[in-house]
Amino acid sequence: MQAAGFVLTLVLSKVFLTVSTLQSDPEAPLWGGGQQWSSKVRCASVPICPVAQPISPFSTLSTLLTPPSLPRFTDVFDSPLPDPTWEMEYFYDEVNESELYRHGDNNGDMVCLQTGHYPAGEPCNVLNVGGSTYITHVASNTCCRSLHPSGMIKSDWMINSNATYNGTDTINGVLVDQWVCIGGVNGENNYAATQTEDRRPVAFWELKKGMPKRWDFITYDAAPPDPDLFTIPENCKKFCTPN
Repeated sequence: MQAAGFVLTLVLSKVFLTVSTLQSDPEAPLWGGGQQWSSKVRCASVPICPVAQPISPFSTLSTLLTPPSLPRFTDVFDSPLPDPTWEMEYFYDEVNESELYRHGDNNGDMVCLQTGHYPAGEPCNVLNVGGSTYITHVASNTCCRSLHPSGMIKSDWMINSNATYNGTDTINGVLVDQWVCIGGVNGENNYAATQTEDRRPVAFWELKKGMPKRWDFITYDAAPPDPDLFTIPENCKKFCTPN
């Protein structure tokens, strides 16, 4: 009887190990963990890598994107300034098809440049509402509707892109799960979220035209953003006229 009990215990142990081994990886979460949220975001400085230098979609890129104490934005394809400090407020409301990028001093991005008369470094708001993009230059209180709407980020983009689970790591002192999407316009998109049930965003990074670009989510608010943030300015009816 003792021998039979030992055999049964051994078999059950093997079954348990087999089941544990076959457990599926965590499913890719929604962007930001939900359809309505907001965050303060910064872009970390990264080394500028020669085109000929191979970049691994996993370990090497993660190493390149370790944020320094003074983050700086180095993606010249997005920024109107050579290496400015990058920080913005980001408001997301997919339920109402609205998204707002509120860029502060010495920031701005390529969307702000679409008007053709954007003073480099001037605060700029980029508002996506109902499939249209509206650009406001805060200091001059001028606004126009983009001829090339950028569209808002879809909350299920990782799910629809068949994101692959890429293990755990510690980013900005937070234990995270990671996912990676290979292919598409930028070639590679990476996302890290907390291991908590709400799956709060921690970092997002991509290779854009061969250069690493990264978001670090510094603050997070799961409450729906104030609807007034997404109001289209009265002076924003004309289309932008690039020089």
